[in-house]
Amino acid sequence: MVSVVEPHAYPEDLARFLVSSGEGKTLGLDHDELHRLVSVAFQASLLRDETRPVTFRLTIAPPSSFNPDEGPPTGHHRLRFDRPRPFEPQVLRRLAQAVDYRSGMIGVVPVEGDFKIWGLLHSGSLWLQPVRGGRRALALPNQLFVHVRGPGQLLITHGQRTLATLSSGRIEVPKTDVFDSKWLPAMFAPIREELMELHATARSQAQAPWARLDANLTKTISQHMVRRLLATIRESHHGGTVLILPVTTSEPLLHDDSTFRLRFRFDDPEPARRFRHLILEVMNTLARTAPPDSPSIGWSEYQASRNAKLVDLDEAIFEFAHLVAGLAAVDGAVLLNQRFELLGFGVVIAGGLPEVETVARAQDLEGEIRQRESTEAVGTRHRAVYRICAAQPDALGIVVSQDGGIRFVRRVGDEVVYWDQVKLGSHDV
Repeated sequence: MVSVVEPHAYPEDLARFLVSSGEGKTLGLDHDELHRLVSVAFQASLLRDETRPVTFRLTIAPPSSFNPDEGPPTGHHRLRFDRPRPFEPQVLRRLAQAVDYRSGMIGVVPVEGDFKIWGLLHSGSLWLQPVRGGRRALALPNQLFVHVRGPGQLLITHGQRTLATLSSGRIEVPKTDVFDSKWLPAMFAPIREELMELHATARSQAQAPWARLDANLTKTISQHMVRRLLATIRESHHGGTVLILPVTTSEPLLHDDSTFRLRFRFDDPEPARRFRHLILEVMNTLARTAPPDSPSIGWSEYQASRNAKLVDLDEAIFEFAHLVAGLAAVDGAVLLNQRFELLGFGVVIAGGLPEVETVARAQDLEGEIRQRESTEAVGTRHRAVYRICAAQPDALGIVVSQDGGIRFVRRVGDEVVYWDQVKLGSHDV
């Protein structure tokens, strides 16, 4: 994320930004209407219901946009009031307690320069899957949404596309989703080749022909697992660190106290390799059950499949993500290798590693544009990851802060570089 205005921005600044960026025309609202919309939502976010914070989602669309015969998990359950309610902070405060943030929305429609609340929608939680990871997903309609996730914290989206956030008095726009970079999947390319070789061996031993798999399938499944892992850590509000080492160097480092100390090490190799077994079984099952003359089978076919075994395997993959997220709750990092084999947790970075006084913040996906900054402003968790990434050029560190921020860290040349993961989906916690 990149700041686009000076600190201490307010709803009027957010409305002006949306209009100046051209999004006002896309949304069909002018500056005054956008200002009214975000101002009321902002004021509601500052309220509390007894001891509970006020969080909610608004969908700015008429009730006719939603099929009255649909409902979760494939649609939205529409509940229209007998008469419209005023669009005011106190009304939003009361309604916020009637709809779960992760599965419900408040319906709002423009009326003569103002807005009215027409009812509620129950969407279920599948709308979070593109961010949290998952095989099934419910796409949000191409409409304006206002997500209120805490005091003074607004996220404006058009469907799944993030337009801007207002948080801590700053307006920000999405800049980088690290999963779209070239460098991240490149780090795991040898592992994907290993999996394809194992799959080819199983294929050669099959008694009947199998369908051919898209080479990107394992990449997509692995990325969804990591998304779920990070989202689960973020939802804990505890924060956590995941450290991923190359297969060739991870084993020697386990016995090298000069780099880190592993307080809880696993010595049961087969269970530690569970993710590798699961993803290989997904590949084999998908190829075995698809028509052999099908074109290359990939993520879309995996999503559409209702094969019972694939459903169970998909659930098992995300249970693995939840397991790793639980280990991250313990002080210290969770340690894996690039095969996502579990090595241990509670990693303490050795005190003898040199301090890293400056790092570079990546301004683009590939880290070609960077801004150097001091490490004095970050906490112990971040500084520890900077130190180990400086010492281990092929290591990847992922830090989830207590406030929900996600940072990917690696060494590029002689410099430690970090990427702040795009906060699309920060509204899911």
